[in-house]
Parts: sequence; C-alpha cells; structure tokens
Amino acid sequence: MLNPIIFAVPVFLAMMAIEFAVDLLYQFWVHTRLVGKLGWFDRVFCSPSNHRVHHGQNDYCIDRNCGGLLIVWDRLFGTCVEERDGEPIVCGIRGALRSFNPVWANAYGYAAMWRDIRLTRSPADQLRVLFKPPGWRPADAAAALPLPAFEISRFERSAPPLSLALALNALLQLAVLIALALHFLAVAPQLGAALAAAYAAALIVQLAGLSRLTERGRDAAGWEAARWALGGALLMLSPVHSWGWSALWVVAGAAAAWTGLTARKSRFGEAGAAGQVGAPAGGQRLAGGGVQVADQEVSALHSPPGR
Repeated sequence: MLNPIIFAVPVFLAMMAIEFAVDLLYQFWVHTRLVGKLGWFDRVFCSPSNHRVHHGQNDYCIDRNCGGLLIVWDRLFGTCVEERDGEPIVCGIRGALRSFNPVWANAYGYAAMWRDIRLTRSPADQLRVLFKPPGWRPADAAAALPLPAFEISRFERSAPPLSLALALNALLQLAVLIALALHFLAVAPQLGAALAAAYAAALIVQLAGLSRLTERGRDAAGWEAARWALGGALLMLSPVHSWGWSALWVVAGAAAAWTGLTARKSRFGEAGAAGQVGAPAGGQRLAGGGVQVADQEVSALHSPPGR
C-alpha cells in the first residue's frame, strides 16, 4: 500500500506555487505612496501603508511588516508597526546600491556578509554573521574596516542624471525584455530544464547589461551594442521564438542606435551641466553626504581584509 505522504508532497508543492503566484500578483498594488491608511484593512492585510513601513530605512521600520499578503502574522510575532503620520518614510536600504543591476541588488547583502566573514578572526563570529540581524558586525571586523554611522538626514537617493533620449531608450529596451520575460513564463512549462534555464539566464544577462546603460549613459555604448548583438544571436538560434521577436529586437536596436547618434548629453558630466539632478562621477555631491557614505560602503564590500 502506498504511503499517503507520496501524494501529499506534490499537493504541498502545488499549493506553494499557487500561493507564490497570488502573493506576487497582490504585491503589485501595495508598492505606492498614493494610497493612505485603510482602517480595518490595514489590521488584517498587507496594505500600502503597512508595506511602506517594510521598505523604510527609518529606525522604527527596520525588520518590520514582513507579510506579503496578510499582516496578521506580523501582529502575532510582534513585528507589526503602523506607519507614523509625523515621520515621513525614507524608502530603501541603508547604504545605497548605486546600481540598477538586478544581480548585484540580490548579491549585495551576501557580499557584505562575506566581507565580514573574511575580516573577523573568530570562527564563532563568522557563524554569527550568518544568523545575526542585518547590520550586525563582529567587533574586530568593524575595527579593521569601519563604516560610517548611518544618519537618515544625510541619506540621498542615488539618481545620477540621464538625458531624456537615453531614458526613453532604456524604457523601450526594458519593455522588450519584459515582453520576453512574459513569453518565458508562458512557455517555460513546455521547455525542458536545460532550455528553460538557458532562457532565464539570457534574460538575467540582458537585464544586467541594460543596467550599465542606465548607470553610465552613452559611456556604456559598447556594452549596449554587445548586449544587443548577443540578444539578436540568441533569438535567431532560439527554437521557441518566431521571426516576429527578431523583428522586434531589430526595431529596439535601431532605436538605440538613433539615440546614440542624437543624444548630446551623457549620464555623467554634461548632463549635470544641463540642470539635471544627480551625483557627479565621483559620487560626492555633498561633503560627507549620503552619496559619499554609500560609495564608501560599496567599495568596502570589495576591499581585501586589512590586517
């Protein structure tokens, strides 16, 4: 007689997949500042007000409101906090990424942990780094590579200038990649594991490559051309894409080429002179300001242990 657990496992996995899809779709509307508090709804569900707290870097927002669909779990475990009317929430992480690269956005926290694991001499502290709350550092690691204390009043959103032409081009390229991502989600169940993994990896590489355009402007023209050429080659060789996708890719490439010929301002330098808001190439707009602090922290992630 078969063990019932054999049937329970696939049912559990199916339920988890459904919950993930529902949660992902639900999350779309809670990421906004346009919706205020909703009374009783805030006490039961993840709402825009609750979720703004989750994304805040204010002291009272850290590690709070983790629920993606229901907030009752946070109330049960003592991690629920209501948005404060008199204290505007500053969204983001402490220590700006200063990057639009999705790979680095996901690896940033792990890189910081690895930095402190290398810096500390204590095996116990090396283990604690993995389990302690975010921001905790071993004493010897902090002494070997001190980081500036966080002050929310000095935080500055990382948004270096980008000309209108380049911004519109980046938006177009992103729209094409989103269309490809939706296509991937539609055909993934019919693909084999190897082809699905290759498709996903290609999308990640494309998004990471596009981030250089939004970070460096015209200075990333070579990288952007390489990204487009790679994408075109993959589409031509792909067994799951029709000629229409290649045609769309050619149109996007033509738009990028036109932008490169007509844009007169680069992301750094000239664009700043045009009155656009953003940090200069060195990342230091205000003496000792938020951008400078973020630069120091990011560079510290790549610094070897100073013994």
